[in-house]
Amino acid sequence: MNKGIARSVLPRLLVIVLLAALLAVALPRLMSKKQAEPGVPAGRTKGAGIEESAPEQYSILLDRIAQTRPKRKVVVIGLDAASWNIIDPMITRGQLPAFASLLQRSSYGDLRSLVLTIQAVDSRDVRVPRIWDMASQAGLKAAVINVPMTYPVNPINGIMMTGMLTDELVLVKQIMPLKGLIKKASEGEIARYRASSYSQPRKVDVRIYGCDVTAYLLDDTNDGTASPTNVLFRVPEFSIDRAPLPGGVDSASVTVPEQTAACGMEQFSPWLKVRIDYNGKPAIGWVRLSPKIAGPAALSVTCTPVYGNAMRSTVPCSYPDSLKAAVAKRFERYTPFVGYAVPTIPDYVDDSVEYLKFFYEYDDWDLFIFQFQATDVIQHWDGDGPYTQDVYMRLDKFLGDFLPRLPDNTVLIVASDHGAREYRFEISLNAWFDSMHLIAKDRTGALDTANSIAFHMYWGIYINEKELERRWKVIPGFEPAKGAPLYDAFVDFLTAKAKNLTYPNGQLATPVTLVKPPKKRALPSPHLIVQPEYADYAVHHEDIFQVGQDMIVTPIQEGKKMHHRRAGMYIVSGPGIKTANKTAAKNIFDIAPTIQRSSVQSGIYSSFSSGSRRRREDAAHGFSGEDATRGFPYRDS
Repeated sequence: MNKGIARSVLPRLLVIVLLAALLAVALPRLMSKKQAEPGVPAGRTKGAGIEESAPEQYSILLDRIAQTRPKRKVVVIGLDAASWNIIDPMITRGQLPAFASLLQRSSYGDLRSLVLTIQAVDSRDVRVPRIWDMASQAGLKAAVINVPMTYPVNPINGIMMTGMLTDELVLVKQIMPLKGLIKKASEGEIARYRASSYSQPRKVDVRIYGCDVTAYLLDDTNDGTASPTNVLFRVPEFSIDRAPLPGGVDSASVTVPEQTAACGMEQFSPWLKVRIDYNGKPAIGWVRLSPKIAGPAALSVTCTPVYGNAMRSTVPCSYPDSLKAAVAKRFERYTPFVGYAVPTIPDYVDDSVEYLKFFYEYDDWDLFIFQFQATDVIQHWDGDGPYTQDVYMRLDKFLGDFLPRLPDNTVLIVASDHGAREYRFEISLNAWFDSMHLIAKDRTGALDTANSIAFHMYWGIYINEKELERRWKVIPGFEPAKGAPLYDAFVDFLTAKAKNLTYPNGQLATPVTLVKPPKKRALPSPHLIVQPEYADYAVHHEDIFQVGQDMIVTPIQEGKKMHHRRAGMYIVSGPGIKTANKTAAKNIFDIAPTIQRSSVQSGIYSSFSSGSRRRREDAAHGFSGEDATRGFPYRDS
């Protein structure tokens, strides 16, 4: 195991599974009568995400859709982790006028998620038809953009641009803090920047992932002091070899000219290109930088995660493949989902809106699906604070501009995969591992994955079997039975111990459930997966960067962070939909049949399962009564 493992760990797996549930079809898995696989869109083959056989109901459904003339268009806007407990107070305060107006002509309410063990990690792990597969088979055109777990892309009748987990969209996830000494600029540099500064310019040289960057400290305030008020970052010209793209948008060799970007102290700069090594190959990454005076002679620079654009011809992120060339031509930088530099997250909403407009107008469609991720990430780090409210207000502005442009026959669904709420405590599994002597650190105090027995990252626990065999006797309380396989005994030991974690005063139980991943997966798995919990505490999924902290269970300051909760939200409006209608909570599985019913003239989604089977399925997931109803409330039309 090496440090590359940490970079390859698949982040935010909970969101992936729940969004997949939102957009997947709730088909019965075991049917007594099966038949050959129905046809797939042109260019699609068996094994590309659809099982080789499908339930009889699915075949009947496809036949009925194919024979029915489309009646409506459907737009699905996913707002990751959007939650009424944030939206409602903002509506009351007048901060979300578009949301308030939309509710008056919609049905809306809670959308309940499930507590699932994480299993799927990319599109190859999905073994049932997705809603866009069914639309494609029925001859309807779909546009599916930025939906998690769609990478690698599969052919559809329409267009697809994959979302979270797409290779080369995020090159380095870590936020890098840098520090450099402030020194005198050269005479030439002083002459170059003197007109921009009341006091004499100074400079700091830093390296951003191996790329030389100079920060010039400037003073644009004539207040009689020499205090710098802003920074001009300069990246010198560099060259890089890149794979050619279809249509000649890119060439085999790229020269990036000198770049400059200015920003105020403790603000983030515009995007800059830097040269980095990615999987042993040179690549162009996009970063934003934030400067801060760190003493009389030092400047600290916070660097966001490094983003790529996934536009290489070998990255299967678009269908058709020529869509990549169009995206690269229109957007040099394609970053539809976000990192963790909190002040930058609201800007991603504006970026995503521009991407949405491009794909919305790229081609005609019957089903359009686009996911915004900023709502989830910002709530984890800012709770219901000012940055979170900024994200929602920017989304509200988008809705206010976008909704009048929808065709008259469009059904709109705005929904989240789950909600969010404040939680009281945060668990650092790496701090726990450190207390059991499982963690190794390098000379800087950072986690050394190659020499750790075990470490946690992004809901996955990784075990170094060689280190386990070498040092297992140092682990407190670990006494494997004689003759028992050491690895299996260690996995059982961790699983049992995690269920008994407590707050240091011994009064608050904070059990963590660890499960073994399924054996058949498209990509390598962690050795153990942290099963998501809905409770007053949460596991810190990025505590690899905070391995030095002492507390295993840490109180969270009120209002500063949120964690997932089962109650998400939905809004559905359009022809035939009841208006100003707040409903009882709905099941997340209701989304797909509602899309199907909205797309055709007749309510055919009732063929999905019999009443008795449906009741068994809902009971298994904790739903009953009105929760068991499939589809959303329509008025007679």
